[in-house]
Amino acid sequence: IDDPRIQPIWDFLTEKNIPVLAHIGEPLQAWRPLDDENNPHYGYYKEHPEYHAYNFPEIPQWEEIMAARDNWIAKNPKLTIVAAHMGSMSHDLNLVAERLDKYPNMYVETAARWVDIVMQDPELVRNFFIKYQDRIMYGTDYGINTPPDPNDQDTGQRDMIDSRMEMHWRYLTENDSLLFVRGSNKVRTHSLGLPDSVINKFYYDNAIRVLTQ
Repeated sequence: IDDPRIQPIWDFLTEKNIPVLAHIGEPLQAWRPLDDENNPHYGYYKEHPEYHAYNFPEIPQWEEIMAARDNWIAKNPKLTIVAAHMGSMSHDLNLVAERLDKYPNMYVETAARWVDIVMQDPELVRNFFIKYQDRIMYGTDYGINTPPDPNDQDTGQRDMIDSRMEMHWRYLTENDSLLFVRGSNKVRTHSLGLPDSVINKFYYDNAIRVLTQ
């Protein structure tokens, strides 16, 4: 991502004040052996070994990709960057916090990394959401396939998405013990009980401010 040959693209987007949603790197577990069923990405890489970087040693390592990403952000301090999937550092919010502190033009969103977040200490997660309430946005990575017949509704798919989004809401807003369930992942945790002001920014205000600046 920091290859100088594509720098003109970032210069153009900076000049036009166009933000970039940057999906750079897979979860760290993609580069680790698939031997822990508690790994939130175990099922995905078991079903999709073609995306399991551990199987392909010629692929750059996670650390190398993150270093290139950091260098790219540092070289483009006026480019607004939304780092998808918690910046591909969702397994450790302290790493995310370090980058947010270092790069004021960087934002993150939560798509497809909820279980990584939930598996961490609830107090740490709550403090992270409060401290960086202006820099984090809601994301799911979900989509609804268009039915061949416009009169046909895939209610099962919609119900699944609704259920998961409700789980996110409960985790963020309630203040109680919670069994967070996503597919085969079941994590016993404590919900965050975030203030309404933080919730409003996370779900709406930050996206409007960043994407329509």
